[in-house]
Amino acid sequence: MNKSYILDFAKKVLAIDSPSGYTKKVIEMLEKEAHELGTPPMRPLFYDFPEQTDIWDVEDEYMFGGNLLIAPVLYENTQSRKVVLPKGRKWICANTKKTYEGGQTIYVETPMDTIPVFTDEEKLAEVF
Repeated sequence: MNKSYILDFAKKVLAIDSPSGYTKKVIEMLEKEAHELGTPPMRPLFYDFPEQTDIWDVEDEYMFGGNLLIAPVLYENTQSRKVVLPKGRKWICANTKKTYEGGQTIYVETPMDTIPVFTDEEKLAEVF
């Protein structure tokens, strides 16, 4: 996989029109991790939270690296969706900047132009 493919994919997944230098560095770090350690950039929640057996069955969310939780909208005309937030972290909604305690299930609005993205890093939340 070349860098432009991953960057193009990240633009679509994360709805980034013009990634900042920081975002590019994150993607490059994930590419390096994948190359050197075999760690997939996109992975199920249980990959990063194996001790939390209650999230093993979550099939409609994924982690992009270890700090971004993506909850894509899967169905047409969806107005809101359930998001399971793994415990042990505070999660910041990249769209609203609202902070949630992990270990809970929340419902978020899903306007047509928005993908629910959560991060545990304030620096990443600022990128969106």
